[in-house]
Amino acid sequence: MIDDSLADITPVPLSQRGRVLTSSAKWMENGLFLLQFLVFAAIAFAPAILGGVLATRRLFPGNQALSFAPVLVGLALTAGFGWVLGGWMMRKPWSADYMFHKAQSELSQRTEAIVDPNNPEAIYVEVIPRRNWGQISLQNADDVGFLFLDAEGRQMLLEGDNKRYRIPVQALVSCDVELMNPSAADDERATPVGLVIIKVRDRMGEREIPLRPVRTVAGDALGGNYMARAHELNRRLLGAFPEALLEITSAAGA
Repeated sequence: MIDDSLADITPVPLSQRGRVLTSSAKWMENGLFLLQFLVFAAIAFAPAILGGVLATRRLFPGNQALSFAPVLVGLALTAGFGWVLGGWMMRKPWSADYMFHKAQSELSQRTEAIVDPNNPEAIYVEVIPRRNWGQISLQNADDVGFLFLDAEGRQMLLEGDNKRYRIPVQALVSCDVELMNPSAADDERATPVGLVIIKVRDRMGEREIPLRPVRTVAGDALGGNYMARAHELNRRLLGAFPEALLEITSAAGA
């Protein structure tokens, strides 16, 4: 009998487990990330290199300033391309698309999945426990899968590569956005990575499930950066279960 006051978190059957986060998939993910960076860097620096080549030809022999103009134009274009392509890479990394499609393909083959990986409203997420937050790695998730906010059934459902999560509203203790890399808040060169920290009650007591949202199945990026995506998932979660928000707020003020 299912206890609606407790979260039910169970391992996926061994024969179906660990099909997404394989060693080969992680190598492919890293390779695609590096390839995209190199391609975008080549495109960004092309104007600066071209400007330097043109400048050496002295297009205006009698005017040194005008001859140097292609360099300035090239550098300006490189800065612009770098800004645009850098933002594009953060919003739509090829590595994330690869992992998304791999997860969708593998999990679609399951007959007992609690979330349909092809549901347009499902959200592809990574589960990144705190012990992995300090790792310098492109992929530091313990699990990946598809999250569905079942407002009608008053529950959150997550079909992961390794585990299945069924979280009734009554089992939800709190949810908030937290920085995975707190030092990024004071470092302009670092990229803040936000996670939605969901705390639930299960048979073992309280546990937390840190989620990093990536995109919806329909293709919604949920935001232009990691923090925006985390806040958007948190907003959707509390919007789907307003009674949970009331209970959490009441508990916090008690």
